[in-house]
Amino acid sequence: MQHDAWNTVRALADYYDTMSDLPREQNWILNVLKIAEETGEAAQAVIGLTGTNPRKGLSHTWDDVRAEVADVIITSMIALARMSPDPDEFFDNQLAAKAGRALEGTGRLPAQRPPARIRNSAKAVIIHDGNVLLTRNLWRGRECHFLPGGGQHPGEPLPHAAEREVLEETGLTVTASQLLWVREWASKPGDFPQDHDIVHRIEIAFHCTLAGSPELTGGHQADSDQIGLEWVPLEKISSLDTLAPHYRDRITALAAGAPQAAAYLPSETGA
Repeated sequence: MQHDAWNTVRALADYYDTMSDLPREQNWILNVLKIAEETGEAAQAVIGLTGTNPRKGLSHTWDDVRAEVADVIITSMIALARMSPDPDEFFDNQLAAKAGRALEGTGRLPAQRPPARIRNSAKAVIIHDGNVLLTRNLWRGRECHFLPGGGQHPGEPLPHAAEREVLEETGLTVTASQLLWVREWASKPGDFPQDHDIVHRIEIAFHCTLAGSPELTGGHQADSDQIGLEWVPLEKISSLDTLAPHYRDRITALAAGAPQAAAYLPSETGA
C-alpha cells in the first residue's frame, strides 16, 4: 500500500485523537466498534443490490457496495494507526505472514518482498532537577526503558517531531535545542521473525528543556507498548540495565558535563 495513503490515515488518526477527551484505549475500542458498524453498512448495501429486502427492493449498485467496503477499510486503517506507532509496517508484516501461509507452494507468492522503508525517529533527552525522563515499555516480551520520542511525519522538522512526540507520550511541553547524536541501526535477517522484514531506523536525539510543569500526567497518544513514565536519577543511569548501553553512555557523559559535540553512533544490530 502506498505510503502517501498511510500519511493521510495518520493525519486522520491524529485529528480524531485531538477531538476526543476520552482515554486512548477507550478511543481504540470505539474505533474498532465503528468497524463493525461500517461492516453492517456494507452488508445492507449487498442486501440492496440483490433486492432481498422485499420492502426496499433493488436499492443499491455495485458502486455502492464498493464505497461501503472502502469505508470499512479506511475505518480499519485509522484504528490501526491509532493503536500502532508504525501501522504501515505492522500491516505489511501481517499481510506477508498471511500470504505466506495461504500461498506457500502455489507459485503465487511474490518471490521477493520490497525492502522496508527507512524510518526517522526523533528522540528527546529531558533533564530536570538531576533526573532524566524515560518511558517504560514492554518491548518484544521484556520491560525496557526508552527515551521519549518517535517517528517523524512527512514535512515535519525533526526538532518539532521530538517536541510533538514528547507531548503525545508524556503530556509535557518541551523545546528541542542541541543535536546530541544520530544513531543508525538495522536488524539482520532472522533477528525479529515476527517482523518478516529488515528493520532500519535512523534515530536523532535532541537535548530538550521543559517549557512547563514536570508533573507526569501522561500523554494522549502514547505507544501501545508504553506502560509508564519515570524521572530517573542521573546517578542511576549507568547501572540501569533496562536502558540500552548507547543511551546509558551518552546520558551519563551529558550529566557529567562532558562537552557534547553531535556524534554518529553506528550499530550492527537492532539492540
